Amino acid sequence: MLNRFNYLFSVINTKRGRLIFAVIVALVISFALFGNSLKGDFVFDDTIVVVGNPLIKGGVPDIGEIFSTSYHAYQPRTGLYRPLTILSFAINASVFGFSPTSFHVVNVILYALGAFLLFLLASRLAGNRAGWISLLVFLFMPVHAEAVASIVGSAELLALVFGLASLLAFHSNRFWQASLWFLLGLLSKEITIAIIPVALMMSLVAKGFSWRRLMREFVPVLISVTVYSALRWYAL
Repeated sequence: MLNRFNYLFSVINTKRGRLIFAVIVALVISFALFGNSLKGDFVFDDTIVVVGNPLIKGGVPDIGEIFSTSYHAYQPRTGLYRPLTILSFAINASVFGFSPTSFHVVNVILYALGAFLLFLLASRLAGNRAGWISLLVFLFMPVHAEAVASIVGSAELLALVFGLASLLAFHSNRFWQASLWFLLGLLSKEITIAIIPVALMMSLVAKGFSWRRLMREFVPVLISVTVYSALRWYAL
């Protein structure tokens, strides 16, 4: 028995083993915390954004129409533009139908994925211990309950996943890839714009101040903002 535990710990102590273990921990804790939400029905905004949305029909999604329509379909005065979130709902409905359970399962998986990406980012910035602390603190923060348990909270979860993916790419100096993830986050929920000051702080702390370098790093991000703004203006 002791030999088995020693073997298990030796596997976990490898880079690949730590990543797999972090994924398992994130999934297990996420489903343990929010498993009771899987039986929930469509409530509040879910009935407007998902059930009552004519763009979410259960068939093949009309991507062009989704990207040219506001978040609250055909109500541009709401001022919200989140086409990627609507597209994710449409794909879910086309694959699994309008069972609310499938939407809830996707939210829990997105939450676990966001926690794992946070683990990766914190580990790269401050070491493995910081990664594990960040993972566990994030998973158990009660403020996340609404985003995970509410089906429309998928917008925040997608923004989280794409935003963290963008920061990971930015930290690895893959600036055009970071801008792509950033754009996908903006198309999920506009709150993704908040990662710009985070990326700026990461750059200044790690590399110091340089106008030339900052321009090289953030021009791709500004292009993503421009693309998003143009699409949003057209739709609204």
